[in-house]
Amino acid sequence: MKVGAVFPQLEIGTDPADIARYARELERLGFDHLVIYDHVLGADPDRPGGWSGPYTKDSLFHEPFVLYGYLAAVTTRLGLATAVIILPQRQAALVAKQAAEVDVLSRGRLRLGVGIGWNAVEYEALGQDFGTHPVGSGPYRLVEWKHGRSLTLIARDDYFEGRPRLKGISYRVIPEEMTAVMEFETGGFDVFLIPSAEYRRYTTAPKWKDLVFGKPGLDSYYLGLNCTRPPFNDLRVRKAVNLAIDRKRVLDTVFEKRGVLAAGPVPAGLWKYHEGPRSGDGYAYDPERAMRLIREAGAAGTKIKIYISADPEVIDIAEVIQNYLSQAGLRPEITQLDWSALKQKVNEGEPDAFWLSWWADYPDPENFLYPLFHSGSVGPGGNRTRCIDPELDRLIETAQGTVDERKRYHLYRQAENRIIKNAPWVFMWHRADYFVIQPWVKDFRIYPIYSIDKGRDLSLGSIEK
Repeated sequence: MKVGAVFPQLEIGTDPADIARYARELERLGFDHLVIYDHVLGADPDRPGGWSGPYTKDSLFHEPFVLYGYLAAVTTRLGLATAVIILPQRQAALVAKQAAEVDVLSRGRLRLGVGIGWNAVEYEALGQDFGTHPVGSGPYRLVEWKHGRSLTLIARDDYFEGRPRLKGISYRVIPEEMTAVMEFETGGFDVFLIPSAEYRRYTTAPKWKDLVFGKPGLDSYYLGLNCTRPPFNDLRVRKAVNLAIDRKRVLDTVFEKRGVLAAGPVPAGLWKYHEGPRSGDGYAYDPERAMRLIREAGAAGTKIKIYISADPEVIDIAEVIQNYLSQAGLRPEITQLDWSALKQKVNEGEPDAFWLSWWADYPDPENFLYPLFHSGSVGPGGNRTRCIDPELDRLIETAQGTVDERKRYHLYRQAENRIIKNAPWVFMWHRADYFVIQPWVKDFRIYPIYSIDKGRDLSLGSIEK
C-alpha cells in the first residue's frame, strides 16, 4: 500500500522554509507522494449572481508547476502529483513543457493529472468558451453545432460497450410549434417532444395515439417563496399561499393532467422502504383558511412580485396563480424575463416569488434536499428561497453520512416533512413529458433521468405499408 498527502494550500502560508520543511517531513515519515490541487483564479462572492463555492479570490493557491520545481530541489524521492490541472484554463503546449521540465528536475517523480471542467466563473474570467466545446467518452461524438438550430452527433466505433445501432443523432430546434408539427407529420424527423398545445390531439388521434410515450419525470415544479422578504418571511403567509391555490385544478385544466400532484419536493419515484408521501400529505386547497392566515399576518393587500420566464405555458400558469392569490387577499404582479435574466434575479434574491423547476441529476432524494434547502446552498447553489433551518441542515447532513440505506431514507422522510412544514415552496407537481414517434422508430423508451439515455437502444426500421 502507498500513502500520499494532500498539500495544504489554504493553510501552509507563503514562507518557503515552511514549505520545504513540510515536504521533507513527509519524506522522512515515509509518504509516497504529495498531491496538489489547482485553481487559476478565485471567484469574488460579491460578483453579480453571487458565489457560494468553497474557495474565493482571497483563497491562497500556490501554482503547482512552480511549487513542484521548488520541491524537486529540496526533496529526493517524494512523488509529485497534480490532482487536476484544468487544461481549458491553460495553454496545453505550455502545460506539456512545464510538466516535462518538472519531471526532468525531479528525476521522473512527476505524475500529471488533467481535466476539462471546474467552476463556470473561472472560465468566464479567463474568457474561455468552455460550454460550447464539449468533450466526452460516450457512444457518440459531436460533429456539428449550429447554435439555436441543430446539434449533430455521430456514432463512435470505439465505444467500450459497442457501437450504437444508429449511425448518428441530430437534434433540431424549431421555435415555431406549428412548423415543428408540420415537419414531424411530413416525416422530417423521427421523435417529437409534444408541445402542450398539441397534447390532446396526439393522445386522441387514431393515427398517433398508440405512438405516444410518456411517464412522470424525476422533477419538481414549484412556486418559490423568498423567505427573507416580507410577506414570505412569515410562515403563516407561506402556508396561506399553499392553501390558496387549487393545484389539482390547475394541473387538470391548464396543464392537461401532464403530471402528478406534489406533496413535497421529492418525486414519488425516488422513495424506498415505504417512506414516500402518504395520501393527504402536503397542503389541500382551503381558500378560507388561506384568507384567514393572511389577515392574521397583517399581509392583506400586500403587493408581491412574481418573476417568471417568457414561456407561454408558464405565463398561463402564472396568471391562474395570480388570480388565486388575489382572491386570498394579496396583490400579485407578474414580471416576465428571459431565462438568463430570470436566473440572475432569482439568484440575487430580488423577487418575492418565482416559478422554477428542478430535475434530478442522480436518482436519490438527497438531490432534492441538500441543493434546494440546505443553508450551504443559498442563492446560485440551489436554495433560491433562502429558507434557513438549522434542524433541517442537521437532518440532511446526518442522512448524507448514514450508510444504512433504510435509516438514510427515514432521515430523508423527516427532512421532507420539515420542508413541507416550512413551506418555502408551493409544491405544484412532478411533470410528465410526452413524446410521439414515427412508426419506423424501434425500441424507443423514456429514461427517468435524461443523462442516463445514451441512445444505444434506439433503431430505425422500415415503414410498414
